[in-house]
Amino acid sequence: MSGRWTAAEAAARHTTACVGLLLACCILLPGCQRVTRDMADQPRGRFAGASTFFADGQSGRPPPADAVPYAMGDRAAISSGREGRVASSPSPGGDEPDLARGHARYLIFCAPCHGATGASDGEVVRRGFPRPVPFARGVPAAGAGAAASDPVAGAPAASGPVPGDPIPSDAAVRAIILQGRGVMPAFADRIDARDAAAIAAFVRTLR
Repeated sequence: MSGRWTAAEAAARHTTACVGLLLACCILLPGCQRVTRDMADQPRGRFAGASTFFADGQSGRPPPADAVPYAMGDRAAISSGREGRVASSPSPGGDEPDLARGHARYLIFCAPCHGATGASDGEVVRRGFPRPVPFARGVPAAGAGAAASDPVAGAPAASGPVPGDPIPSDAAVRAIILQGRGVMPAFADRIDARDAAAIAAFVRTLR
């Protein structure tokens, strides 16, 4: 018996060695980032702590001048803002609302339920979501029983004006947009106070 390998055996052993080396590299190389601290262990600044990155020496950034507080107080501080929500909506300022922007924001955020014309015939409502009271005049509400108790059918709290009640002010509409009501969620995380005022002004044109 000869002690030499055949060409086929040598090729097989070479392939096995290459595969083993490749697997070893795949296992060992990902650990290199822990040595370079690249993405595996990133330094972070503590809240209101010192930092050399910013000119003022603080790690936290001051909010913009027109920022809208979503939550405040001790409960907000220990719950990352999930509790301690601000009850009142801030004034959007003295500028006249932008109806064109209000219309655009309405089509994005409101029309899926309230419909493009305020008739409460949006795509979400057509697929079974409770129908809110329509903004448009002359459009009947969704059932006398539901309308008498609440504009959102079966909801514990209203999300719009009850038929026969006074038409809510723009401030009331803004508050509902920002804070939510009934089955309507709060939109403060997506709509700022100025856009909420613009939407409220546009909703007034639908009545």
